[in-house]
Amino acid sequence: MKILEKIKENLNTITLLLLLVIFFKQCGINRDVEKINKSIKTISARVDSIPNSLEFKKELEISRLQLSKSVLYDWNSVVRTAVRPDDRMNQYDKEIEKLQKNK
Repeated sequence: MKILEKIKENLNTITLLLLLVIFFKQCGINRDVEKINKSIKTISARVDSIPNSLEFKKELEISRLQLSKSVLYDWNSVVRTAVRPDDRMNQYDKEIEKLQKNK
């Protein structure tokens, strides 16, 4: 019976302590949720900044064609093909323009 009497005497204190424990636990959970939300926003920003694969492929193809044109122009006297280098350079230009218009 002594235990029940002590509980009755300190009921307000026990209730206050339990409420404080619950409150601090909730604060910790909110803090964790905020950290997770911040991480999600950071990851979303990184994913959004990555170019999609189609755009990347087009940019890569344009760069490849521009490089091929440049190499062909620089080595014009060395290249011996059935297609004239000037015709091939014009073909590269048309392909580059076509890809740039489709962006």
